Amino acid sequence: MYPQFLLRYILLLAPISQAHLDGDLRKELENRRRFLQDSAPSLLHCREQLKRDARVDTERFQKRALALRSQRDLEVRELDDFPKDHGHDHDFDLDDDTHDIFDKYPACALSPDTTEGPFYIKGELVRSDLTDNQRGIPLHLDIRVKDFDTCEDVKDVYVEIWRIYGGTNGRPKDETFGRGLQKTDEMGVVEFDTIVPGHYAGRAQHIHVGVHVPSTKPDPDSPSVSNNVVSLCAQLFFDQGLADRTRKIAPYSENKQPFTANADDIFLKQEAAGRFDPFVSWVYLGDGDDLADGLLAWVTVGANMTEHRALSVAASREE
Repeated sequence: MYPQFLLRYILLLAPISQAHLDGDLRKELENRRRFLQDSAPSLLHCREQLKRDARVDTERFQKRALALRSQRDLEVRELDDFPKDHGHDHDFDLDDDTHDIFDKYPACALSPDTTEGPFYIKGELVRSDLTDNQRGIPLHLDIRVKDFDTCEDVKDVYVEIWRIYGGTNGRPKDETFGRGLQKTDEMGVVEFDTIVPGHYAGRAQHIHVGVHVPSTKPDPDSPSVSNNVVSLCAQLFFDQGLADRTRKIAPYSENKQPFTANADDIFLKQEAAGRFDPFVSWVYLGDGDDLADGLLAWVTVGANMTEHRALSVAASREE
């Protein structure tokens, strides 16, 4: 159960969003702009390594694709008619291996040290299914972690994501939906089943992602992680065309918060500047472009695993 002060946070999303533009946040944004301009690392130097990583291991993604199809009776398809942004028009189908996707179509690295927002909850569960029966467009999100310094896959570290509910229903006691952690496999990959996030005043649709420091351990006698120290805190965004389509579908269409386009999101303006690409790559899962069948999205993130930063904690899951 979460404390009442968090309820007030969520019920006052719009004022909070405006408050984010004042005081300390303006200073934070200016410092961040200078950091990105002058010294922020990227994965551009890892490009050849990413190309050399090509593998022909299909078993893992075949199992994942079979599970996705069985859940909604989806057929294997060739995805050849997609938006030209981060949607792909290659001959890709659901039998392709997760790792093969990253090797063929690697996304650029996210920029580091993004704000964790006012809703980071400590002690979330280690799990891959974050839906908790919530309404929304199914989103199957695969994240690959690369070490900035070595360009190698980062294995055996916890990756955590958190996001806003599709309809921003103002119920902080919706338990753990949209939040959770997974440990990267031998190729630095984690897989999450969630839903496309909603929006709120001042912010475009986005998902927070944190890569925990290598020393992070699970809580004793509990399937959770209470450590809040990370090597990377970043945000994932969605193409504007996809966001525009999403907002017309329930429960997103029921969201009374003002819609914020990508171009008007102050954090995205910095994220997308220069050497960084904060957008996920994605494909439709069903026939045609029916969002009801869900999306498969993926992104490669670069983390400086020697960096340690404590996230600001709004509450604990056990409180």
